[in-house]
Amino acid sequence: MSRTETAPLVPRRLASATLVVLCLLVLAVGTWLLGRVLMAVPSVTAALLAALLLTALTRPMTVWLSRRLPTWLAALTTLVTGVAVIVGILALVVDRALAQTEDLQKAASQALADVEQALIRSSLPVTEGRLTDLEDRVREGLPSLLPGPAAAATGAVQVLGGIALALFVWFFLLRDGPRWWQWAMRWVPSQRREAVAEGGDAAWDVLTRYVRGTVVVATIDAVGVAVALLVLGVPMVTSLACLVFLGAFVPIVGSTVAGTLAVAVALVSQGPLVALLVVLAVIAVQQVEGNLLQPLVMGRALHLHPAAVVVAVALGASAAGVIGAVVAVPVVAVATRLAEQVRDRPA
Repeated sequence: MSRTETAPLVPRRLASATLVVLCLLVLAVGTWLLGRVLMAVPSVTAALLAALLLTALTRPMTVWLSRRLPTWLAALTTLVTGVAVIVGILALVVDRALAQTEDLQKAASQALADVEQALIRSSLPVTEGRLTDLEDRVREGLPSLLPGPAAAATGAVQVLGGIALALFVWFFLLRDGPRWWQWAMRWVPSQRREAVAEGGDAAWDVLTRYVRGTVVVATIDAVGVAVALLVLGVPMVTSLACLVFLGAFVPIVGSTVAGTLAVAVALVSQGPLVALLVVLAVIAVQQVEGNLLQPLVMGRALHLHPAAVVVAVALGASAAGVIGAVVAVPVVAVATRLAEQVRDRPA
């Protein structure tokens, strides 16, 4: 007697697709919940992310120093060197900006006066009295935009606490990062330990390459904009170049904001013609970055299409503001690398 095989109620392919969709939904919900928890304490989240990115950038220095010094001293030397570089850049920005603020204010006042006179002489229904009234309203409204003493004090405490936490975590990641990873691997089942370890190494490799590539691209961008500003005689060259360097760590958005500030300074200090030339220079630098530097410097590490970068930054900024914009690209790059590793790993 032959046995009759009953057909499954659900086709196998449909069942597999359903299982995949359910897994993706669970992963999405878990990611969303984790994001909500992290954004509930933004200062702590920003500190931890900064420490992680700085560790990815400076870990090779600690490894090199640890061959000659105790591990804790190598980590401390790396930390002090990194802090000195960051503080030096920020001090340079502030010092050069303050040194030329007075001249820039005079130029801005003169430019505003010229605009007012042009409006009064034009055929538009604008009078000197209306402009004066508008200026008075703006001056009266500005204090309401500034935070009160209590809010300013709270913000300062949060910033200082975040900086202290970032430095603390940065040091211990440099000193004990490999040991922490080995400790975490003990909690992974033995049959999965090798795959998880390979995934962690791949993720860290992508993150390290991303941070290094960003530093290289940011440096070239800053030098290119600085040369253009020097040739055109725009003031605050050093401060604007440093801002371009820092802005490069927020893909697309950061360089655009920094370039806009450079154009605004050129417009106030040198007039519309020079401002137009600065616009062209900034566009040229961004084109070189997008079409030459990004593929050469970071293409091998990330393998991300420019459209994917734009979408990732937009989603990250919408979900978590500046923090989301900064971490969007490395998160997508790490996720892509892990997906490729899972795909290529033999069953």
